Amino acid sequence: MRILKLLLLWYFVIAGLALHVVFGAVWVLKPDLVWTARERVSAFLTGTGHLPLLAAVDPGRERLSDDLVFSRIPAWRPRPGGPDAPPPGSARIGTRLFASAQAAADALTPGATLDIGEGIYKSPLIIRVSNVRIRGHGHVVFEKGTARGKGSLVVAADNVRISDIECREIAVPDGNGACIRFEGRNLAVERVYFHDAQQGILTGSNPGLVDIRASRFERLGHRGQAHGIYIGGGRLAIADSLFLAARGEGHEIKTRAAETTIVRSVVASLNGVDSRLIDAPNGGVLTITDSLLFEGPDTANSDVIGFGLETGLGHHPADRVVLRNNLIVLDREGSVRLLHLVDERVQVEVGGNRIVARNATPYDKTNVLFKNRKAAGLAPYPALPWEQLPLAGTGRDGP
Repeated sequence: MRILKLLLLWYFVIAGLALHVVFGAVWVLKPDLVWTARERVSAFLTGTGHLPLLAAVDPGRERLSDDLVFSRIPAWRPRPGGPDAPPPGSARIGTRLFASAQAAADALTPGATLDIGEGIYKSPLIIRVSNVRIRGHGHVVFEKGTARGKGSLVVAADNVRISDIECREIAVPDGNGACIRFEGRNLAVERVYFHDAQQGILTGSNPGLVDIRASRFERLGHRGQAHGIYIGGGRLAIADSLFLAARGEGHEIKTRAAETTIVRSVVASLNGVDSRLIDAPNGGVLTITDSLLFEGPDTANSDVIGFGLETGLGHHPADRVVLRNNLIVLDREGSVRLLHLVDERVQVEVGGNRIVARNATPYDKTNVLFKNRKAAGLAPYPALPWEQLPLAGTGRDGP
């Protein structure tokens, strides 16, 4: 009997080791399989898979469908093309007409504007000339096409402005497929709609100023390594824009910029399985004013904002967080931390905000607190209180 027990013991030890080795090999060689399995288990437990009885136990935790959630949000409306628009499917520089956007891009000179006619463009666009503008007319869509294994619009130039386009369904094998892959310095984005891709904007470590205005980012992210936007350094300015429902545990906004300013914007999980709303892993100066921050019930991270959690303090000339005059709605089940700071040396100003949260925060004395949406006069989840925000064109008139 003793020999049998020893044999059984060694059997389970060897079997356990073998399973760990196999799992480790799959994790390294086939991470997509692990991620897919994880998402399926998560779907089962939240009622979006094939176990409806589990969903019936707690209907409040059932993840709402994209169709239901986004039907309550004003749709993106591209601006009409106007009489000076190039013919559909073509592009123009001045009076020169080109059969494709890339042919026009290859003919750019500094100071020129590339005008793109209405249509769906399945080929990527590479910009190599600095000091230019890329402008869509009507409903201009860049879809699926990628260049250099990087993204749809690969910009290897400085001082580039991109406006009035839509970009969707961008994916590359390494998981970092971006609608705009920016490799230069100083990028301005205005009235651009990014959605259903691995990433909206991805920059290098020294992008200068990235200025985002009146734009919209929806359902972006991939396996925790791609996000709504990923800014590698420099400065980031966001105004009058929407960041909604990141997926795959990506952050809505990840910024390593020395200065990040967000004003009159919406950063909202909605029904997304996102991570943090805003992650500033290198610290810096993070200022958020006159905006809506909404952490949804399905978010995977208890942190709303992370600050300095990768490199610590001192990476930039200053480290400071300012949250002022915002509406902050925390619908996540379980624990929630509004600010996750690398340590208490960070200078923090959190005041004049309205915070809707089940539990107390460290900032109750300087803000107005509500226990739930009803107490705050807000409609139930997943509604966004557009009428209470000082947004200039966000949702109703623009993005």
